[in-house]
Amino acid sequence: MLLVLECILWWYGAGWQQIMQNVTLKIRSVSRVFSVSILVKTLFAPWRRITAPPGASLDAKMQALRDNLIGRFIGFTVRVSVLISAAIITLIIAAGGALLCVIWPVIPMLALACCIWGIVQ
Repeated sequence: MLLVLECILWWYGAGWQQIMQNVTLKIRSVSRVFSVSILVKTLFAPWRRITAPPGASLDAKMQALRDNLIGRFIGFTVRVSVLISAAIITLIIAAGGALLCVIWPVIPMLALACCIWGIVQ
């Protein structure tokens, strides 16, 4: 009987807290894996630091400006795509965690209901 009481106390206390902590850790992990802070800081940096040095003539300077703008646009596009992916994954984890936190107290009752249902049928 004591084991059942301990299990119930853990389930509705520390177990629930561990679920919420795990969701928080997974969201932080996504932020680290995708390097969100670095991507935000370097959002307008050129892609792979590819830059063209300006030449002496006006045509060479315009060519370098165009190449540098293209590099920055590519870098911006790639970084925004990765940030959007990180945001989507974070939202999925947060929604799944919220759903799990809502369902968590009902799971033991569902197990009991399934046992009763099996006996009745």
